[in-house]
Amino acid sequence: MTKKLMKMKEALVLALVAVFALTSMAYAGTTQVGLVDSAVALPGGFTPGPLVGGITSGVTFARELFGTCPSGTAVVIPEGANNYFGVVYTMNTAVTTSGFFFIEFNLKNAKWGEALADTSLVYEPIAGGTVKVSKTQGGQTWESFAKYIITPADNNTDKGDKYTLIFKVKDATALATPGTKLPIEIKLYTDAGNQLDSTETPWYATSAYGANLEVKKDPTHDDFKIDVMQGSKFFTAPPESVSSTHVILGLLNLGNDGAKEDDGKTDFRLGLGDANGTTKGELVITGTFNAAKKAPGMLYLGVDANSDGIYEWKKEGFTIDTTVTPHKATLALDVTGLQYLADKARTPAGSCKIGMMVDGVTEIDQMKAEDHLPHAVFTLNYGNPCYIDHVVESDLNPVEKNGSFARKTFLLSPSQAGGAGTLRNFVRVTNPSTTDGSVFFTVINDAGDSCMFNLKEVTDSYDTQAVTDKLKAKASTQFISVDKIYEVAQKKDPKFSIKPYSDASALPKPSKLRLDVNAEFGVTGDWSGVVVDAISPSTDGTGFTLWGKQ
Repeated sequence: MTKKLMKMKEALVLALVAVFALTSMAYAGTTQVGLVDSAVALPGGFTPGPLVGGITSGVTFARELFGTCPSGTAVVIPEGANNYFGVVYTMNTAVTTSGFFFIEFNLKNAKWGEALADTSLVYEPIAGGTVKVSKTQGGQTWESFAKYIITPADNNTDKGDKYTLIFKVKDATALATPGTKLPIEIKLYTDAGNQLDSTETPWYATSAYGANLEVKKDPTHDDFKIDVMQGSKFFTAPPESVSSTHVILGLLNLGNDGAKEDDGKTDFRLGLGDANGTTKGELVITGTFNAAKKAPGMLYLGVDANSDGIYEWKKEGFTIDTTVTPHKATLALDVTGLQYLADKARTPAGSCKIGMMVDGVTEIDQMKAEDHLPHAVFTLNYGNPCYIDHVVESDLNPVEKNGSFARKTFLLSPSQAGGAGTLRNFVRVTNPSTTDGSVFFTVINDAGDSCMFNLKEVTDSYDTQAVTDKLKAKASTQFISVDKIYEVAQKKDPKFSIKPYSDASALPKPSKLRLDVNAEFGVTGDWSGVVVDAISPSTDGTGFTLWGKQ
């Protein structure tokens, strides 16, 4: 037996040396991996049949399938009674044995999904030989290795002989990370336990996102502005906006990436198969939406179904809108809506629009980098405890005013409300740009109430109109008393007041004011936009104090 074994080793070494000269690595066999149907016979009547559909590499599954299941539940792949992975090991050289040899299989990051049997390793001879195949170790569903003893009837296995392991796996949660590959190690041993070849590690499964999800800004509609010349209640004209009350904040893309369902054959598609039934989507948009919370204001999802580049509200076949709170909107998609959007992603209609409409009455809030951009979070919930829900998020297009902006966060209470006493408080507005422009005040009290009006409606400390129309380039106003500003606010809105507030330690006190200033002119060259100073002269006339954020 020893002589025969040595003869077998010598023959194998010579074959490996020849291969090594060409490939820099020696193998006694080559592998092919794919799916097999255990009900289809191989040529010559052997079962299982050839690799299904010409697959010659591992299968890419949808990573969503590989979450952490409840106790006692396991995802087994490939799903289906006759559906198996197949690893075909083809002998590159003839091997003469002293009676038998071993083939060992080791899974990485998975366990056998179905107990292996003697018949799980199928022998297909190239020239009519016969062997006995017996499983000697492993192969149980709590294990990840298996060892087979191969006993050729004539003590030989020929070049071209094939050994095909058919198997399923479970606990493959590593596939939750897209791009992870599951390998299976294959080793051949002599009856003395000496390895015949280098270890083969073909991969039989990997993963990718089944659903391609994306939330992002819309770069084709990001130039719209809040128009301060219309009281900041409307947007600038198209094409930057859809209309003066309608803008696109961002895009939601849904698609299918070609990964497979748990059977390894069927494409993973939203609304069908594994992703059907309880699958639903939810888009949560956060920001400041005071101008969109009253009808006809709203936030919505919609598709440009006729692909003309313009989404027409409720005229193009798909719209989801929702009730908007001052800071949040939640839009829900059922499985039918998800499928529709995924199908549209393959057409010129493309992305789903995330749009906002305003009421044309309420001042539109800015949402920009320093004030927090509108933000969207989309969650795809499969409703299956074993599946991984998919979450994507992104900032959306900024919502900014045209021209320029300045803010004073602290003004003394007007004297007529008993807040300032003998102290006096003034503001001064400067246009450092090279362009004349209108200026608008928005006065805000501590309760958050606000009132907006044009600077030309205010009189200065000389009781003359602060500006006759627009603030001239390079010009500044005279001092404007906070009392005068408050008077105009109360005339514009009698409900606006310096509401008292109280706490446990003091008597009720009148609130202070804040001032937002929007100007039609913007930054020009080295010059900034509108500048606002808040000033309080000392009671003895020897100095002054600058108030608020400078």
